[in-house]
Amino acid sequence: MRVISGSAKGTVLFSPKNGLQTRPTADSVKESLFNILENNFFCLDSVRVLDLFAGTGAVGAEALSRGASECVFVELSGAVADIIKRNVQKIKLSNKCGVIIADAYTCTGKLCPPFDFVFIDPPYNQPAEMLLRLFSSLHKDRIIAKDGVVCLEQQAKENIPDFEGTGYIKIKKTYVYSNAKLTFFQTERE
Repeated sequence: MRVISGSAKGTVLFSPKNGLQTRPTADSVKESLFNILENNFFCLDSVRVLDLFAGTGAVGAEALSRGASECVFVELSGAVADIIKRNVQKIKLSNKCGVIIADAYTCTGKLCPPFDFVFIDPPYNQPAEMLLRLFSSLHKDRIIAKDGVVCLEQQAKENIPDFEGTGYIKIKKTYVYSNAKLTFFQTERE
């Protein structure tokens, strides 16, 4: 697991040991994710990023390396959050981030919105109701900026819940890479 591009290109990131459960986004999927963002939505310069279910923080670290102005990582496990802190120190961008140890499903009230890009990578096979509640909280707490982008990573075989019923976000495109699926949404807030 490494940083693919930007100021920290090539830096190998720390990963969990001793049975800590994470499922880092594969480097090839991460590279595709950022190519899609930069070619279809926006350049990452000066973008505020929220990395929910952050795990090792590899996606947020990549965003910072590519010029994001800030990244807030939300991770439930304190031990895994320590790995995020070590990773952002290793890429020398810890001054541009915050790490919150909290449940991503219930933390939106603790955040300082808005964020231009929100990456959501929950454990695979989450109940649709949980994801719908999360998207509802993101809307209610105005976490996503106007014209903001959300990327949801799921297992390729999982169904995409009907987020469009929330009335503020639309699916733009879905991409499948081996066992991972990335679905991009964009806000339609006035």
